[in-house]
Amino acid sequence: MRMKGISGTEYRFSLIIRLLEEGKSQKAIASLVQCSQGWVSEVKKRHSLLGESGLKVKGVAPGNSPKLNKEQLEVFKTELLKGALAHGFDTDNWSRERMKELIQNKFGVSFHVSHLSKLMRQLGFSLQKPQSKSYRKDEQAVRDWRQTELPALKKSH
Repeated sequence: MRMKGISGTEYRFSLIIRLLEEGKSQKAIASLVQCSQGWVSEVKKRHSLLGESGLKVKGVAPGNSPKLNKEQLEVFKTELLKGALAHGFDTDNWSRERMKELIQNKFGVSFHVSHLSKLMRQLGFSLQKPQSKSYRKDEQAVRDWRQTELPALKKSH
């Protein structure tokens, strides 16, 4: 099993150099260390150019800073919980487009709608699919219609 993390990578680099110094072929080292022959060649090149410092791993790149800080995310969550009607929408359902509009208006920041699903999970929300059955439908009226009017319609054809 391969060691993970920065220390595991640095160990593999030093192992590659040690095996090269012992006279092992790049192909044999690649097989032993479970990497490509090209990677062994790259480590060898880094070591010859930079010495021991070439075997050090810089770490994980920090990435871009978030568009909304923690306080803004909490404000956004509070605004979502107020409901879409409170923000001037005609129904109380939140869509990604509506959330994008709210963030744009409230914080002046633009998000792509595809990213909003990830943001919602980060805030503790889950995907809610709308009900396909209307909650306003009167089940008794439907049953009555099926028993009285539907048979009459079928007989007339």
